[in-house]
Amino acid sequence: MNITKKRNVIFQRGRFVLISFFLLTFNLIVHAQAKTPVESNNEKLCIAALVVLLLIIIYLLIKGKKATVIKIREAENSLNKKIVELENSHLKLKEAYNKLKEEEKNNLSKISEFKHKIVELERVNIELLHRKAELEEKKAALEILQKKKDEMFAIAIHDIKNPINAIRGYIELIKSYDLTAQEQQEIMDSLTSSADKIIRLSHEMTEVINTGDFIPEEDREEFSVKHIIDNVCKVNSAYVKKKSIKLINHVQDNLPKLVWDPDKFEEVVDNLVNNAIKYGPPGTTVDIFAHTENNMLIVEVKDDGVGLSKEDIAKAFTRGGILTPKPMNDEPQSGLGLWLVKLIVEDRGGKVWVDSELGKGSTFAFGIPMR
Repeated sequence: MNITKKRNVIFQRGRFVLISFFLLTFNLIVHAQAKTPVESNNEKLCIAALVVLLLIIIYLLIKGKKATVIKIREAENSLNKKIVELENSHLKLKEAYNKLKEEEKNNLSKISEFKHKIVELERVNIELLHRKAELEEKKAALEILQKKKDEMFAIAIHDIKNPINAIRGYIELIKSYDLTAQEQQEIMDSLTSSADKIIRLSHEMTEVINTGDFIPEEDREEFSVKHIIDNVCKVNSAYVKKKSIKLINHVQDNLPKLVWDPDKFEEVVDNLVNNAIKYGPPGTTVDIFAHTENNMLIVEVKDDGVGLSKEDIAKAFTRGGILTPKPMNDEPQSGLGLWLVKLIVEDRGGKVWVDSELGKGSTFAFGIPMR
């Protein structure tokens, strides 16, 4: 559009120049006719010069017009080429757009598919988390069962050891002393009681092995504390005679009855009494006391033996805690007796403790709820 406008301006200016030259030449011709011959010749020369100049201008205009037309055609050709290129580019862009649109459609389809997969994966993940939680619960339960199994076997082995030692002590008494008929009868009763305890423990272990239940049900019932402690003293009577130790039961008959597991109660008292006898030097005394306080039954087993250091007191109720004092007569140490006492008592809501001083004896005690 700019080239065409420029061309029109040039043509208009050229037309104006031609008209001006034409009018000028016509005016000169008119004036030449009215003048003298000399003046007329001069003017004719001017007219001839103007005519030549006019022809030159016309020639230049025609040539310029042709050059302009050529440039216009070249510009039009160039413009047409650009238009063709733009159309081709437009077609390519259209094809690319359609291709991108198709890819977008495919991508949207894939995104939708991925969303479904993500939802499914999230569901599976939640299910796996639930299963993991269940497995962790089962693992924790199995660990508890394993712990209970280990504890139960340790208790059973330790429990069997005490009546076996008692039976051995009774047999040694029978061999070593001239006993009255009443003493023989007491020993036979104690032997029978110890044998019954071994049979009961063996039966319990057989039940556990057969059922796989390592958490036994508690046998809670009301019983006489005095009666249980009397039985413990009776079972250990041969042991104290062999060790030349006095065992004194200070428990009164007027104690209220206890609602607890009688077998476990007897086991706890027996372990404390047996320990006091095992570590007591000949000629010492073991005293047993029991009383109630703040709805708790307190049982104390006191001896006037070698006593314990602070280090020994700190590890007295730990599993496998071997204390510095050694049993008399080179008896074996397992480090389980006091740990089992703590395990049984605390598992049923009670507590254990020890008061001791080197060279002044020890008092091992436990407290349990009356009900």
